[in-house]
Amino acid sequence: MDGSKRAKNFTTFERNLLVDLVLERKDILESKKTDGTTIAERKRSWEDLCNVFNTSSQTGIRTAKQLKELNFVMKKNARKHNNEDRVGIIGFLQTGGGIHDPKSDTIDAKIVSSLKANLIQMRTNTTPVLLCSVMYQ
Repeated sequence: MDGSKRAKNFTTFERNLLVDLVLERKDILESKKTDGTTIAERKRSWEDLCNVFNTSSQTGIRTAKQLKELNFVMKKNARKHNNEDRVGIIGFLQTGGGIHDPKSDTIDAKIVSSLKANLIQMRTNTTPVLLCSVMYQ
């Protein structure tokens, strides 16, 4: 052990706060660019987010690394719960019985709607690519 104590769990309020703060800075934090300027800006943005988060935190001071990891885990779980809910509804309709108990909550809904918005934006910003320039006569 390295002598560090385990931090308290994040509260629901803190999870909601983190999602809201990330959504405000979504363009920077979730940018796919990897140049030096963007990476430095992303790191600065996480530090700013950390400072704002810690002013409203209920369970203690958190680092940018902890917040970044929580954001990653929440996005992963939101995708997982969304997929399980979709499959559950389809199975419920096919079998015609049972009780469908959705696993998603309001935090998952916020994250998934953000992810869907990013996907739609990525699809509309793509330019068509000419795959073959040979014309047959």
